Amino acid sequence: MIIIQVSLYPTGTAHIEELVQIFWDELKNQNIEFKVTPMSTVIIYPPINSKDNAEIDEEKALMSVFKAYKKARLKGKAVIVLTLTTGTKEELKKTLEFA
Repeated sequence: MIIIQVSLYPTGTAHIEELVQIFWDELKNQNIEFKVTPMSTVIIYPPINSKDNAEIDEEKALMSVFKAYKKARLKGKAVIVLTLTTGTKEELKKTLEFA
């Protein structure tokens, strides 16, 4: 399981909302669920309430973020900052209790 906190900072453009929306739309296109907070976009993969016990490909979530970033960059310049952590569902539930 992986948690990725993403902050996208469009630079040198007046199209800030458009670039961020492109980023979110691309995550949706890749079936990545996320939560938008005032400071960042948070991805928990698989979703914490998921009943799926299949082996999880953490790289899929991370690559989805990179693909969304590349798509946003087609419209304008941007910088991205990531924070990520991995662990078992139980470990990450404890981490999320501090949020």
